[in-house]
Amino acid sequence: GSISGGYDSGDDSECSKEDGDEEHGDTDQDLIKLRIWPAQKHLLLKFFSGKQWKLTKAYRLIWLKRDELEELCKFSLKMDGPIPAPFTTVFKNANSSIDFETNVPSGTVDDLLACLKPSINSFHVCKKLGKASDCKKFKCLISGSKCAVKCIPLRASCFEEPREVNIISSLRNGRIMMLFQAWIEPWNHKRLPPQEDYLFLHIELCASTLTDVLLPEKFASIPDRWKLFEEIVRCQNTAS
Repeated sequence: GSISGGYDSGDDSECSKEDGDEEHGDTDQDLIKLRIWPAQKHLLLKFFSGKQWKLTKAYRLIWLKRDELEELCKFSLKMDGPIPAPFTTVFKNANSSIDFETNVPSGTVDDLLACLKPSINSFHVCKKLGKASDCKKFKCLISGSKCAVKCIPLRASCFEEPREVNIISSLRNGRIMMLFQAWIEPWNHKRLPPQEDYLFLHIELCASTLTDVLLPEKFASIPDRWKLFEEIVRCQNTAS
């Protein structure tokens, strides 16, 4: 499936298992995966309930100074013991990431989803974007902020994280749209056909398309185009 934003045609989501008929291993435990980009202050959480993907959610990190850490521990966390010693690590590569994963008791993820999982009903749909016939994209507002929501009909049970969600959420580059969160939810909307479940991607709203940017009147000189071409190649290299 293609990776597409607020202006691309998009494809149906790709789920590696068909109809949920195959075995999916031990379902007695839930799984939480964590990826951190320390230099970029970015964190990504992925939740699996009984090995079935449920939610991918991004957060921005805030690194605390020593005095801020002490204030947090004493007044907010009300810790009576010794304050944890802060550590300093220099990451020479801004794209460096660290991965963690942990198994938790069954039902833990469902409890967390009750607090963390978004709902499409929280978004105010402003207008439809693009001309795709199957996958739909909408310009939306949430908490007063503009964003885009990509809506993909699911034709099969999705046990693993969809490929498009996995790829977009793993990329960190200023020229690549940011994924804020992704989840599955039923939705009845006047512009969509009746469907039991949809895959939703809450993504950054792009100001223009690549085609718009490459129009002759947008560039004063050929070197500007070569600079953009180099950035696109770097993004492709990051994706591979």
